[in-house]
Amino acid sequence: MQFPRIHLNGSHGPDLRQSYIKAMHAVHDAMVALQQIDLNARDYYPLGASAFTVACDESRARYKALATVHAQLEEIAENITEQMP
Repeated sequence: MQFPRIHLNGSHGPDLRQSYIKAMHAVHDAMVALQQIDLNARDYYPLGASAFTVACDESRARYKALATVHAQLEEIAENITEQMP
């Protein structure tokens, strides 16, 4: 992963770190919202026997993708923190 480098001509370290933390919190909120979706088999059975299983698998994949983005943002914020005096 490519991390930003804090230097005199670049972004102010604390501001840059805060931007990543803010994005990380927004992704976390999306993860919570996704978990609160009540998948109900009755909403899928007209589509066929496997439709609910597919919907559950897709929901898990969306959550996993968000978790990956969250972890990357956290890693970037930590790297920025390590660069600051």
